[in-house]
Amino acid sequence: MPILSISLGYQGVSSCETTLINLVEDWRLVRDQRQVMSILSTDMSKAFDSLHPPLVGNLKKYQVLNLGFIQNDSSICVNNVEIKTKGNIILLGVVLDSKLNFSEHIISICKKASQRIGVLMRLRNLIPMKSKLTLFKSAILPFLAYCHLVWHFRKASNTRKHERLQERGLRAVFKDNNSSYEQSLEKADLTTLQNRCLQDLCILMYKVKHKLCPALYKYLTSFNI
Repeated sequence: MPILSISLGYQGVSSCETTLINLVEDWRLVRDQRQVMSILSTDMSKAFDSLHPPLVGNLKKYQVLNLGFIQNDSSICVNNVEIKTKGNIILLGVVLDSKLNFSEHIISICKKASQRIGVLMRLRNLIPMKSKLTLFKSAILPFLAYCHLVWHFRKASNTRKHERLQERGLRAVFKDNNSSYEQSLEKADLTTLQNRCLQDLCILMYKVKHKLCPALYKYLTSFNI
């Protein structure tokens, strides 16, 4: 089983999104070729919880995600340590599942964003509209757009769920249940989440064409764009 490093995600020239796109595209290629891969991962947010033994050597903190076959309750053994197989893992803040359809990630971010929209709803009569819009753009929108180039190709039902959250948030900002989604977006000087992702995708393609992006986007350099 190949060991794939994600340390480049923490370097100045490579963002988390850069690393995730590269890894996910490699994994998609494995699935498309009907191969089998097991991903050994750990939660780096707990990297400094314990220094004895070091995290790298503490295999009990790791988890396994299988690609290319159905998930089950199996496990793998590394250095006589049993590591459980999971249905999904969290990597750099994105929930990855065995089918790479990101449904679990959409559920996760929608839940977090919905909680914050609920707070905004309770404050809608207490703070000015401009302040509410600032709160929406700074505290809610980042959840909805974090690393969206990684999970852009998702189910249509997840796309609608995603957009409805932004619509609900804007209705809380403007205290307006009558305007259409498009009218609310115009008042907030925003675009749909789908269009925002497509814009970022076009920017990425421009950077690839003019060699302005990190070398990690190697899978794109073979295309004539």
